[in-house]
Amino acid sequence: MMLRKYVHVRGTGFDDTTWELTDNPIGAKLSIAVEEAATTQDIEDAFHRAVCPLNVETSSDGGCTWTAHPNPSPKGDWQSARILAAALLEFEPRFNVARIRAAAGGEELARFGLPDSPVRLDREFICTHEAGHAVVHYSFGHPMDFIEVGEDKGYVRLVPLTDPTAWGAETVTDERAEQEVMGLLAGPLATEMLLGRGHGPGERGDYLAVSNVCRQRGWDEMATRTSFDARTRDLIRAWEPSIRALASELIRVGNGRLPAARMTEVIDSASGMPTVPQNWGKLATKTPSPPG
Repeated sequence: MMLRKYVHVRGTGFDDTTWELTDNPIGAKLSIAVEEAATTQDIEDAFHRAVCPLNVETSSDGGCTWTAHPNPSPKGDWQSARILAAALLEFEPRFNVARIRAAAGGEELARFGLPDSPVRLDREFICTHEAGHAVVHYSFGHPMDFIEVGEDKGYVRLVPLTDPTAWGAETVTDERAEQEVMGLLAGPLATEMLLGRGHGPGERGDYLAVSNVCRQRGWDEMATRTSFDARTRDLIRAWEPSIRALASELIRVGNGRLPAARMTEVIDSASGMPTVPQNWGKLATKTPSPPG
């Protein structure tokens, strides 16, 4: 005998959206058929067959028209779909809303974005966020190409670029993956600590990227974020003069790119000699140079 299970999607953001399978049809996004004697694994398998591979679509007019984007993940699961949707909203200024649809039947399962009231952040917030990323990566000796800042978002380009699907590779050490997590956390933590403000749109992509690293390394995400939150805060305190100086330079330059040579000059000229916490071990690979 076949039974119907109903898919509910709870939450509205990239980080807090969860799926539930219940017997209640009210408010459900779609339903799936399962055997009466189905195990939990059987139900989960039926669920994935019904919705995967998930489709990601974006809109530049608040949801009137949509553009489809292929999911690069072979599994096409929820994790890969939300990472793709977040990245498209984060790095493509023309898009202001994204949605995730089930492959079979095309039901819309979740929608993200602010089509009616787009968030416009002030320059100080954006530039401090990007400066936090850049200075923490610099502290680990990671070479960078440039920082690019636009009207409402920014981007730090590392050299060489790291394939976001390669964090589980054996050639990537735990140490390098840990440093990547801290570099990602540094943006939102810098605006929180230095400006007293957080929760900008840039956080979404950063925290999803952290989730992606943790998933590929097999790490517990909440434990990892808790541990490296404290370490990243220590780094931001140590390098605060450099972060503030780099943010000021980005504000002065305006929209466009700040090349690596100028970035390094600003960071070095502002750095002092902070005390690096003893529990850092090899993670603290670079300390600021003395002024002058």
